[in-house]
Amino acid sequence: MSKSNNKSTSAQMLLANKSILIITAFLIIVGCSKNKNCTKSDMLKYELLTVIIDSFAKPSVTIPPLVPEGVVDTIKNERDSILNLIKSEEWVNQKNIVAVLPYFYTPNKEVIFKNTYPKEFESLVKDLSVKSGDTILKIDKIKKTRGNIFIKAPTLKELIKDEDLWNSFDLRITGSKIVFDADCDKAVTIIGISKGRLNSYNSLVFLEKIDNNWVIVHKETISIS
Repeated sequence: MSKSNNKSTSAQMLLANKSILIITAFLIIVGCSKNKNCTKSDMLKYELLTVIIDSFAKPSVTIPPLVPEGVVDTIKNERDSILNLIKSEEWVNQKNIVAVLPYFYTPNKEVIFKNTYPKEFESLVKDLSVKSGDTILKIDKIKKTRGNIFIKAPTLKELIKDEDLWNSFDLRITGSKIVFDADCDKAVTIIGISKGRLNSYNSLVFLEKIDNNWVIVHKETISIS
């Protein structure tokens, strides 16, 4: 009986070990697959890019400041008119010609930032500079919002050679590669915005998936040297 019990126990332990190995292997495969799908999914990249462009490619206007208390407000009517205008559907949905550089680039220079972003994004920011090569960005895959029109952005060399090209669009956007976390619910990218020869800046953009929708949770203006 003793030998029989020992054999039975050994068989059960072997079966249990095999089950553990199978489950572990399955979890590893699923985890790797999830991360691979996250980082390689074109659909996800363009979904985020649509959210980003929708945030930056908005018509802008300067609202006159409030006057100090006790001072006659001579521009109240003008200010109220502007405030009513920017709330109107016609204003919000007006078309912008957005020039998009047709590839996601890897920053090849040091990114200088203020380090005021949420700490849970720290490792993603570091991964931005990991060399991976530029990848093609297909402009026709970007979802159009508010009637925006997307065109291929001229290169900096082309803009220097022909400054009139600045008049062919309202906004020029460049995007670095998009870095995701392992759970595919946080992402970081660098977005370059140009509205004129002397009106350009770069933003570190932090996105998070909240209630199944990607939203921008933080922006930080940066310089690249």
